[in-house]
Amino acid sequence: MLARPFATACSSSPLAGGGNLQVIVDFKPGNDISDDMLTQLRRPFQGLADMGKWGGMAGEGHQPKESTLDMIINGKQVAPRCVRWDFDATNIDPGTAFVIQNMVHYLHLFVAPVRKLELHGPLVRDVECPARLPQTAIPRPGQGAGAR
Repeated sequence: MLARPFATACSSSPLAGGGNLQVIVDFKPGNDISDDMLTQLRRPFQGLADMGKWGGMAGEGHQPKESTLDMIINGKQVAPRCVRWDFDATNIDPGTAFVIQNMVHYLHLFVAPVRKLELHGPLVRDVECPARLPQTAIPRPGQGAGAR
């Protein structure tokens, strides 16, 4: 198993003053948040919202036309090293939380090192989110289901 290089905390209760799904990213000390950095941070979340606006995060449990993920706050700096995104989420798949973790992992690797990710909303339970990433074996041609 691979481990996330940052802590992830989850709370099923949304924070006050925003949407029903919040993402807060706390960067490691020494990473000042510049305008250029904010632009880089906002791009993947805007892409997620664009997909979610048209039902792209519905998963198997919902019809896409009944699923929306609208962005309310796009990468607002809320502390010296913290940035927050707020969404109004309706009928989205809980796997969206894993997608968000993967996006933040990308930001950690290519924008600035992340100290902690917080997810607040109905997609997650009140626990530490798993720090381990599942490893899946991709079968080689001739192996796996149906191979003889």
